Amino acid sequence: MLRDGIIPIVNENDVVAIGELVFTDNDELAGLIANQLKADTVILLTSVEGVLGGEPCGKKPEIISQINLKNIASFQKYITKEKTSTGRGGMATKFATAKNLMLRGIAVYIANGKRKNVLLEIMSGKPVGTKFIPQ
Repeated sequence: MLRDGIIPIVNENDVVAIGELVFTDNDELAGLIANQLKADTVILLTSVEGVLGGEPCGKKPEIISQINLKNIASFQKYITKEKTSTGRGGMATKFATAKNLMLRGIAVYIANGKRKNVLLEIMSGKPVGTKFIPQ
């Protein structure tokens, strides 16, 4: 797929058929695959614009545009264990996966999957969501 210019979309339900082989969630599975493939970039889609600073339930939470090794600890405090009714890992798993991948030299974006043309915007270099800058 990669040789043919196709972006693989990883969904646990597509590759795991029985309950005994369940991963924590799709984000962790995507991270494991990206690491094995030595991918350049991983895009984790969610229902929010990216990693939010301040109070997420506040009137206007700040979208943290970039996270790198020097500032990652200062943003960890904003990550909650809350999940949507259909999700398993939430932002905590996305953040942990992104941190793990950036330490391995892989860029990670966390962005709103409901946003129109989000993948095209990320691929064209527009500032979308939160980008984890790889080491």
